[in-house]
Amino acid sequence: MSVLHSLGILLLLTAPAVVAALSADGLSLLAFKSAVTDDPSSALSSWSDADADPCRWLGVTCVNTSSSDGLRVVGVAIAGKNLSGYIPSELGSLAFLRRLNLHGNRLSGTVPAALANATALRSLFLYDNRLTGPFPAALCGIPKLQNLDLSRNAMTARCRRSLGAASSWSGYLSPRMSYPATYRRLSGRSWWACRC
Repeated sequence: MSVLHSLGILLLLTAPAVVAALSADGLSLLAFKSAVTDDPSSALSSWSDADADPCRWLGVTCVNTSSSDGLRVVGVAIAGKNLSGYIPSELGSLAFLRRLNLHGNRLSGTVPAALANATALRSLFLYDNRLTGPFPAALCGIPKLQNLDLSRNAMTARCRRSLGAASSWSGYLSPRMSYPATYRRLSGRSWWACRC
């Protein structure tokens, strides 16, 4: 056996295991990174599948949810970074996500209805992007949602009248959209208040 071959086997036997599996939360966040087509400020450069802990990534906040779950993602704040791309439905699988703040970017496409699967979501800030399409009525089913801002986008479809009576949260929608009479204008603001 050659010395080089023996040295290689010795290194393999003594090297610590470096590869750790990325959590489901981390995989969901990497789906967002993959959906970003331009990141001029390298805001997502620390997001890597080689890092098993997404809690160390820029813009990601985690808390220890229980002894069995460990650290889970509760916040994603990547605002004002001029990111281009779209919002993937995988972000809806972040079970403990409380705050999603992606405002001030150049994200386009529709707001995925799958975000309603993030049932711990309390604040959703997607204003000042290039989002289009209808308001996803499924967002009104998020039980803890308190703040929603979709203003300064290019959403064109009407909110459905069925949004008018379910829960008590309020938020802001783009004034470019048409709304049924159940929506009222907030005084002193240029955005519309929407009650689900």
